[in-house]
Amino acid sequence: MGQKGITLYTKTADAAHITAGDDAAIYRALLGSTSGITEADNQLACSRVNDTTVSIDTGVFSNQGFMLRVDAPINLTLDIGTAGFNRNDLVVAEYVIGGGDTSDTHVLKVIKGTPASGAATDPTLEQDSLITGTAGDKRQEPLYRLTLSGTTLSGTITRLADFVGSYYA
Repeated sequence: MGQKGITLYTKTADAAHITAGDDAAIYRALLGSTSGITEADNQLACSRVNDTTVSIDTGVFSNQGFMLRVDAPINLTLDIGTAGFNRNDLVVAEYVIGGGDTSDTHVLKVIKGTPASGAATDPTLEQDSLITGTAGDKRQEPLYRLTLSGTTLSGTITRLADFVGSYYA
């Protein structure tokens, strides 16, 4: 089971004892309202596997208090680069609010950037508020920048996410 959203709304026949929003408020109280990587496990370390794959190690990410746990290393795939062009892709934690008959989702994924002949820029992320959000809102929090030069994923993987929690205070 590579990744599991811990704070999720799920439709059941009975009313939830605690909602995802309630749970997230508790985590914000403990970790602060800033999104980031916690001290758990291997802190979601990211490493290059090959030119189209990165590995994310175990850890927990807080996305405005909505938690995502990676309990076994996972591989994320990115599109191959284009010869003669540069591109920045981002590894993000993406939370989408469900509602009604639709469950929330919280996953790590790669957002592809736009190829550029010169300096590459990061892709634009959707960053709706999960705290005040409604069904359909989406929050993408960047964890890592993956730099592609031509068809090669360079060895440069830049951590963008802050660390959160008492260990880092």
